[in-house]
Parts: sequence; C-alpha cells; structure tokens
Amino acid sequence: MPGFEQTTPYLKALPTRLLAIAGVRGSSISRAALAEHGSGQFEFSVMVTLAEYGAVSQAELCRRTGLDRKDVATVVLTLEQAGHVARTADAGDARRKIVSLTAEGQSRFARLRQVADDSQDRALAMLSESERATLVALLQKILAAD
Repeated sequence: MPGFEQTTPYLKALPTRLLAIAGVRGSSISRAALAEHGSGQFEFSVMVTLAEYGAVSQAELCRRTGLDRKDVATVVLTLEQAGHVARTADAGDARRKIVSLTAEGQSRFARLRQVADDSQDRALAMLSESERATLVALLQKILAAD
C-alpha cells in the first residue's frame, strides 16, 4: 500500500484498520480479474452458490450470497439472458422461481473460478500456503463470531 511505511506504528498495529485496507486491496484485485472476463463479484457469487448447492430459489440465493433481493434479481436476469442460468417454476409453488446453472453456465463458472483462484494467488503471493491457511481460519473465526 502506498504510504503504508510512513503510517504511525499505532495505526500499523490496529487489526481492524489492517483488515479494512487488506480487504480493499484484495477486493480490487478480484474485481479487476473478474472484470477482465466480463464478470462481476455479484455474478460470481451467484454462480458459486448455484455450483455448490445446485438449483435454489432466488430467495435462497439472497440468503446464501448475502446479496440484496434486488441485486440477485438483476444478476439472475443478466445470467439468464446470457444463457448461463435457467429459471423454472417451483413444482410446489408456481409463484416461486428455481434458478439453476445451464451447461453453458457451468463452463463459464469453471473459467471464472480459475480467474478467481488466480486473483487470490496474486493477492496473497507474499504468504506461504501455511500462512494462507492460517489467515483463512482466523478470518472465518472472526466472521463466525457474529
């Protein structure tokens, strides 16, 4: 981070400040990598969720991604228009739509997942595999405390 070395020792030692700065840096790297492939973080989050959990309702996509209902609806529509997802009526409730990845969507997701993995490698290149695992475990512990 430019200017980080001139930051006061106290500011350099504030964990929440360091998390925020590292988060912005990492997010920027991920966003740029996905954008190079015509995707965004919301689209990727929806596709990951569908790849890992299978077909789910839009409401379930909201819960599992943590995205706003309106954002999920926009992303699903965009993905549907591109042929990456299909929406079908729920057999138990015709008002409810079930979203699933199409074969084309699965292929696109596989490519985007590699892009995401590569961006993680760039963002964390200065850490060993052991340090990365520790970082992930600590961040998961912090987030699970909510």
